[in-house]
Amino acid sequence: SGPARGVRQGSLGRSAAALGVATLGAAADVYQAVETSAHTVVASGSAAVTGAVGHRCGPDAEAAAARVGKSAQSATRAVFNVGALGAKAVGRTVARTTAKEVVAGAFVRPAPAAAPARG
Repeated sequence: SGPARGVRQGSLGRSAAALGVATLGAAADVYQAVETSAHTVVASGSAAVTGAVGHRCGPDAEAAAARVGKSAQSATRAVFNVGALGAKAVGRTVARTTAKEVVAGAFVRPAPAAAPARG
């Protein structure tokens, strides 16, 4: 069906598009914050473990622990890079679907809810 009476198609489509863009932007911000936090946690944990191993077991063990820590950091980066590919694909799909629905006029303002009965 077409747009609700009294609602201009263009303004509704622009509002839906703006909402979609804002939602995708917010999701990207949250994903970036989680990624940054994970990198910080892994780097801090790696540094703490490396220092403790070096203190307890000597410089050779400390160097080995540092290499393991670097490997853990690389693995974390790889996980988030692969995850970002999936997130980008989802974002493209949502954007494409939303654009098609806006063009087709699928976004209509819902009818106002009935006022609750007073009694």
